Amino acid sequence: MKYALISIWFLAGLCVLIPRLSMAQDDIYRQNVKGQVMDQVSHMPLPGATIVVMDSDPLKGTTADKQGYFVLEAVKTGRVSLEVSHVGYKPVVLSGVLVETGKEPYLTVKLEEIYVEAAGVEIKASHDKHRTANNLATVSARSFSVEETNRFAGTLGDPSRMVATYAGVATVDDSRNDIIIRGNSPLGVSWRLEGVDIPNPNHFAGVGTTGGPVSMLNNNLLDNSDFFTSAFPAEYGNALSGVFDLRMRSGNKDRHEFTGQVGFNGVELGAEGPLNREKRSSFLVSYRYSVLQLAAHLGIDPGAGQAIPQYQDAAFKVDFPGLKRGRTTLFGIGGISNIQLYDSKKDDSGFSYGLQGTDTDYGSKTGVLGVKNVLFIDRNTRMTNIISLSGQQNIMHIDSLKTGDKDEKYPFLRSNAEEMRGTFQSEMTKKFDSRNTVSLGFTYKWFSINQVDSVWRHGNQSFESYLKIGDRTSLSQMWVQAQHKLTNELVINAGLHSMVFLLNNESVLEPRAGVEYEPSPHHRFSLGYGTHNMIQPFQVYFLRTRDASGKQVMSNKDLKMTRSGQLVAAYNTTAFKHMRIMTEAYYQWLSNVPVSEKQPGFSMLNTGAFFNIPLYDSLVNKGTGRNYGVEITLERFFRDNYYWLTTVSLFQSVYEDMEGNQSNTAFNNEYVINALGGYQWDVGRHNAITVDVRGVFAGGRYYTPIDKEASEKHNQLRYQWDKAFSEKNDPYFRLDLKVGFKMQSEKFSQTWGLDLRNVTDQKNVFARHWDPINQTVKKDYQQGFFPMLLWRIQF
Repeated sequence: MKYALISIWFLAGLCVLIPRLSMAQDDIYRQNVKGQVMDQVSHMPLPGATIVVMDSDPLKGTTADKQGYFVLEAVKTGRVSLEVSHVGYKPVVLSGVLVETGKEPYLTVKLEEIYVEAAGVEIKASHDKHRTANNLATVSARSFSVEETNRFAGTLGDPSRMVATYAGVATVDDSRNDIIIRGNSPLGVSWRLEGVDIPNPNHFAGVGTTGGPVSMLNNNLLDNSDFFTSAFPAEYGNALSGVFDLRMRSGNKDRHEFTGQVGFNGVELGAEGPLNREKRSSFLVSYRYSVLQLAAHLGIDPGAGQAIPQYQDAAFKVDFPGLKRGRTTLFGIGGISNIQLYDSKKDDSGFSYGLQGTDTDYGSKTGVLGVKNVLFIDRNTRMTNIISLSGQQNIMHIDSLKTGDKDEKYPFLRSNAEEMRGTFQSEMTKKFDSRNTVSLGFTYKWFSINQVDSVWRHGNQSFESYLKIGDRTSLSQMWVQAQHKLTNELVINAGLHSMVFLLNNESVLEPRAGVEYEPSPHHRFSLGYGTHNMIQPFQVYFLRTRDASGKQVMSNKDLKMTRSGQLVAAYNTTAFKHMRIMTEAYYQWLSNVPVSEKQPGFSMLNTGAFFNIPLYDSLVNKGTGRNYGVEITLERFFRDNYYWLTTVSLFQSVYEDMEGNQSNTAFNNEYVINALGGYQWDVGRHNAITVDVRGVFAGGRYYTPIDKEASEKHNQLRYQWDKAFSEKNDPYFRLDLKVGFKMQSEKFSQTWGLDLRNVTDQKNVFARHWDPINQTVKKDYQQGFFPMLLWRIQF
């Protein structure tokens, strides 16, 4: 009833606003469109580049200045397409650029130099939609925009939830944003910000994991970024399944702008503007605070019971592009979060998060701080140096409830885990000519890991630590990658990545290669291969147990990195107007996977989708795995007020345990189908109603059945490991709907939105658990119907 009232209130408000706002809108609102044009490889500015608003009458255009900057003045608000060109370079069309009164769009346009332009041969402009910022990406890569994270239904402004609409990607749990790429564990994903690896950028995140319930990444601060799902270029390492390569945009260099927002990710205040207009330096900063926490402070019942998620985060970027022969940026993100998950205060239908029979206090902190310098040695050579410091901590206090009585409890567990890392990274890129480019780099990472886990001893009436970690180690990486254009249509990318893990002195070499053939601007064939290795979570290495003599030893210290080989073939066509069709087929084989002699059925491939990582001693690298499948993407770009996207993923994901038994992995859905789209109705000249919908249908995941007899005997969860992942959940289905209203005035723009997740209130099974209070097996269900309001103002 409460959720229905929220929806009715929102829709009633639209009914009152729209008739008024559709009247008396005779003025035409305009906004400046700004940006910079540069060479795709060297990143040197391209003075004299031409920027034209397509289909404008009279034709509107401008040229870039000596630093590559341009300003298109007084462009009509709405969606426009721009063509950017320069002599000797392939023209590019930027379609569907959103122009609003509240904020000046800023575009960074990178043009590809033409190898040979024969006389009389016309070079046609290509749409940049499928191209990534990384010019060495050959297959399984896609660029995504901030607008897409705001537009798609059910994404809640979260990049992780947004990429779950792409082919080959699935989510683990509706309440979290961990992502499964082609059947791999979420642990195989690497997060990058401004070119450097960072820890898990999510609230309520466990050390060593990659996802969480709420993202710390503010999508209003992000620039167009890349997402890789396989066979990624040689500069990326220590990842098995995918890479989020995120970039923060720079603040407005000419005027101050402000953003206010209320939504799922919190109450937000943002500001940006120039520091020195002559040198074009700028700042960008934002702060967010939990909506539900704020409501509780104001005496308003947020409807979450005692489990109110409390979190806040901040992010910033300071850009100094006017330095002699280069630019320097300072950047950072940070957040804190905590929540009380009290089984004693929830009803039987509440989600237990695997903490049934307990009262749990959980908190986490994450921070990243970095400085980046790009030095242009000459017009074709640049050096990039990054220094960053990051850290993560999570604290958990668990009290156990007395069987049969939720009112009585006693201390059970205390855990404090911390990870600090320092990173130095240096990369040099040399463009020899229009055909040949070489890049080489080096990264050194230093890690400090501390963790203390203690359990309550009734006999001593005190906590006794059973896990103590206080260790340091480091990881060094080197890479070299090159691109050679045989012709403008045929490109070869090749590289080599190496890693040395100083804890056990293991070293690996990883060859990467890709071939791309583009016989016409509308057809592209690609083939890519990559070898990838990843170290195990640090807690696994530093786990200490006692040997036969009673001495404490690190039985997992000599574990090797998990190894993966990936082969991908792809075809991409934009032959149909405003559309794209992509198909990819892939095969991935994994080896050196840690498995357990003591726990049959265990494999590291099945971990990483929760708040922590299971720890077993004496693991061995005898496990293997295979993932293979086919993916199809049909996409209609936003034009004429509508868009749609359909992705179909068919795959298998299997593993072999210590004894060579083959089973399905925990992430083997076998198929995932996404269908989404949206339409915009213009209301007068400046306002619009938007409706977006998304449906996802996926195979149920496999799970290990609970041993009821053993669980009853010990009143603790026990699995039938001899039947690991042999049973399957019912298929998963979810329908999301998003209704929005955009209003523009001369000086600011506003957006109202109502995001309705799981509008059919589908009961999708998440997991089964043992209830120690009632001594029975119960099911946890995925998130039910969940509405979320959004309001944004920009001025």
